[in-house]
Amino acid sequence: MAKKGLWLIVAVSIVGLFASAAMALDPMGPPVANLTKGAWSVGAEYSYSDMTIARILDSWSGASTPVDIKMQKIYANIGYGISDNVVGFVRAGFGSLEWDAITGRSYDFEGYDGDWDFIWGGGFKATLFESDTVDWGLLAQYSWSGASLSGDQEDSTTYTGTYDIKIDELQIAAGPCWKASEGVQIYGGPFLHFVRGRWSDNIWDDQIRKAIDEDSQIGGYVGGNIDVSENLCFNIEYMMTGDAYAIAAAITWLTQ
Repeated sequence: MAKKGLWLIVAVSIVGLFASAAMALDPMGPPVANLTKGAWSVGAEYSYSDMTIARILDSWSGASTPVDIKMQKIYANIGYGISDNVVGFVRAGFGSLEWDAITGRSYDFEGYDGDWDFIWGGGFKATLFESDTVDWGLLAQYSWSGASLSGDQEDSTTYTGTYDIKIDELQIAAGPCWKASEGVQIYGGPFLHFVRGRWSDNIWDDQIRKAIDEDSQIGGYVGGNIDVSENLCFNIEYMMTGDAYAIAAAITWLTQ
């Protein structure tokens, strides 16, 4: 137990070191199956992320400019062992989004903060190769999130209004899970992150819709998984692409 506690402190310290500056990347966990066929898992997940996407600055027909989005996500996760080497899972919960101020030639909006809105997703993990010390696997997951944000013009209320944002995300990861010691695994690897969506602006009389996108799709992540007990495990991880980075953690109860 003392060794597990030491590994947990090391994992949290490493993530904190990388993410001290720390939309939204979803938790991934070890990229290998963690359930035998027919077994179930139930867990809670949290992520905090920062991502840069493209938006229109001061003309909806003009060139795009970056916008910094910060998002928190809280999920309940249910997993099922499809086979001894493949696990499927679904998740649902709530997310909160905010972005930085919008500055243009004739207006200067304050930052926009959103309420907690419903989010959901799902995916699978597959173990491709197993050994005594290292397992290799593949993970793919999808999520959908939406948010309504409101704000005022900084100097007047002329442009008071709301934005509605819808985002689809796909993450695909592959990599090793190293069995560092009994009950402790270190995992990570490269991943792809695809973002598509739109935001709707009803600040003016006409509602205008624009697509959003992400420039960088390639990233990497690293994390640690601790078996707290025979059926309970905890993991924490750090993810990064050229346009986004995130901290995520989860606690999971396994029936096997």
